[in-house]
Amino acid sequence: MLFRSVIATGGGFVEREASRKIVVDSPWPKLWLDPPERLLWERLEKDQERRKIGDLGDFAALQALCRKRRPFYEKIATFRSESQDISDCLALIRNRFVSP
Repeated sequence: MLFRSVIATGGGFVEREASRKIVVDSPWPKLWLDPPERLLWERLEKDQERRKIGDLGDFAALQALCRKRRPFYEKIATFRSESQDISDCLALIRNRFVSP
């Protein structure tokens, strides 16, 4: 199977049923990038504008948001990666979906 495109959604897309249905109905694999919450917080902590989007005033708020979204991602994802290293993600895709 050869992929020519990758579509990256925003984290909140899973909160809307219509968005989830589009993704679930798609025949294409779905990769869930699932980094540790602490890493997400390190990224967001310095970016006040992005934190405003999710009303993320502190780490506990981010944890609550992750807990809320996790069940949706678990149902949608074909596979998941905790690694944020692009090489690891590409290797995962190559190993699972690219025929030799």
